[in-house]
Amino acid sequence: MKSLVATILASAVSAACEHDHEKYHSFSHSLAQFEFDWEPYTVTTEDGYLLTMFRLQGPIGNVPVYREAKRSVLVMPGIGMSADSWFNSPLYGEPMPIALYQAGYDVWLGNNRGTHHSLKHMELDHVHDAEEYWNFSFAEMGERDLPAMMKTIKYTAQQDVDNPRILHSDKLLYIGYD
Repeated sequence: MKSLVATILASAVSAACEHDHEKYHSFSHSLAQFEFDWEPYTVTTEDGYLLTMFRLQGPIGNVPVYREAKRSVLVMPGIGMSADSWFNSPLYGEPMPIALYQAGYDVWLGNNRGTHHSLKHMELDHVHDAEEYWNFSFAEMGERDLPAMMKTIKYTAQQDVDNPRILHSDKLLYIGYD
């Protein structure tokens, strides 16, 4: 019976991953160069923006990975860039997010509002409601977006489950650049 349940869960996970890989094609393609897998998370800010974060899952074929992580780290791209920007080409060596994962961190990649992976809003359309949708500044990214992402990471990492996939401390690191 346990084997049947495990098979059903495994097929549900892989089916969801296929859909996610299609939905986030550019990120999927960028990370596939390094043979790493990931999963998406949607974060809703207090002002209604829907932001996508990606959590590294480990080398392709090794999902889910049960391990103890040092702590979670949120890695943000530069202003106007998306998480794809961390994964240019294997010719440049191992990207920092993968190096962090290999070093034992639970790695999350954020996307700023208004970028390719974070264009949605609960009520506004970035094209049809452009004036209202784009009426934000860098301040909202720091005051609303980052706290929403950090809250999602903390909630996800601290879920009270019998067999958590990743165990680690409650501290959260932030890495970003511009």
